[in-house]
Amino acid sequence: MNPPDFNSPLPQDSEPSSEAGQPQVGSRIAFREYPADLQAPWSWRDFFVMLAVSAGCYILLSFLLVLFFYFHGVSLDALQKPGTARSLFVVLNTLTLSAAVMGFLFISIRFRFRLPFWSTLGWRPFDPRLPRGIVSAALVLGGCLFAIIIGLASNAIGKNAKLPIETYFQDRQSTLLLMAMGILVAPLVEETIFRGYLYPLLARSFGVPAGVLVTGALFGLLHAEQLWGGWGQIALLILVGIVFTYVRALARTVLASYILHLSYNTYLFAAFYISTGGFRHLPFNQS
Repeated sequence: MNPPDFNSPLPQDSEPSSEAGQPQVGSRIAFREYPADLQAPWSWRDFFVMLAVSAGCYILLSFLLVLFFYFHGVSLDALQKPGTARSLFVVLNTLTLSAAVMGFLFISIRFRFRLPFWSTLGWRPFDPRLPRGIVSAALVLGGCLFAIIIGLASNAIGKNAKLPIETYFQDRQSTLLLMAMGILVAPLVEETIFRGYLYPLLARSFGVPAGVLVTGALFGLLHAEQLWGGWGQIALLILVGIVFTYVRALARTVLASYILHLSYNTYLFAAFYISTGGFRHLPFNQS
């Protein structure tokens, strides 16, 4: 597997071609002569439409969930206080929003561009010249070691305030819900959106180095609200996003950053599970 040349410019747009299998969008060619892992038919206009749809879905789904909880005896005040109800609301809100965004991308890619969903979003097998088992094992081990390093760095930096995310870990049920989302949902959805959808667009527009840095930074900043006040932790999470994106660029497949992300999250939750006696002795519990 040849690593990407981060110093060479990407090819310029090619002239429109009528070659079979080359999808067209209007009178413009959708695929350009870019490296295979950066070939994607969407444009910046499509990206901003996706953002607008995501924002609209977030507002609508949040409102519907508030109504759902209200009619099941949970008040708005209860949803704002730390506890199982609030954590369940956050989990359901994240799940429904993730489903809506992934559904929008699926409809766009399958019905507008008439292309396969996963491979178009960068989910491709590893280079066949490399042993897949060894590569996968190395990524799993790398994710766990990376989680240890980031955890040690976070402890060394310390924090001056209680982080907003800590209010979700108030009881065992809430923490189990968050663990399930953090392992089963977050790596899949976040890698698809950031490393599958956004990164190719940035890399084609500004070059691979900028694409890696900006994608990683946006990934970290997306989680800034959860870590607000912990500026060192936000900076570390930006670093995590950059490393994930670099691995995706190096391997030329989202599968690589997904395995790294999955093992990273799994180690963090597993370590937290063990250190808290199965989430029975939570350090953030206010009761």
